[in-house]
Amino acid sequence: SAECDGEFITVECSGLADGVFENRLFGYEKGAFQGADHRQIGQIESAAGGTLFLDEVGDIPLPQQAKLLNLLETGTYHRIGSMDDRRAAFRLVCATHRDLGAMVARGEFRQDLYYRIRGAVLSLPPLRARTDLDELTDALLRQRTAEPPPLTPEARARIRDHAWPGNVRELKTALHHALVMAAGEPAIEPHHLPQETYSCAPAPARAE
Repeated sequence: SAECDGEFITVECSGLADGVFENRLFGYEKGAFQGADHRQIGQIESAAGGTLFLDEVGDIPLPQQAKLLNLLETGTYHRIGSMDDRRAAFRLVCATHRDLGAMVARGEFRQDLYYRIRGAVLSLPPLRARTDLDELTDALLRQRTAEPPPLTPEARARIRDHAWPGNVRELKTALHHALVMAAGEPAIEPHHLPQETYSCAPAPARAE
């Protein structure tokens, strides 16, 4: 499709303060609020003709969910501080580690938005269920340093046993922590990994 040739814009939906999600997504005009000393293009506009990827869409607060739904239903939006409607044209991809169906049942996620974004669902297994976890771990270590210290069998077992609720992002952070803690050591031992890796609770699948 035509969107394959456009930009791939990622929106991190987790941990955003009130208003920040809208500012990033829709953009804003100069003077729209205190500190808005220039016009800011939103990520929707940047994704025009391309793909907008909402990572951790389940973390979007309910008020912002309503605005996202309006965007998807009308195909229009306006920058913060402006009443001029703008057309939105992009492919939407969403990802979350949460169970959106359960969130809908609890009233934490809008049912209409859930069915609007559901489309084609791809469920990914948790990291510890992947058969290539060792290879992925080694590749991520090499991204950090050309010659990383080897992981001991015990450290690899710790990585395989951990639930990794944060998926690849959590694994990257844990390996960075291990490299820092193992600096100058001949190998990465289990105690070089973060304390959270001692947990072995099952992780939910990630859906896109």
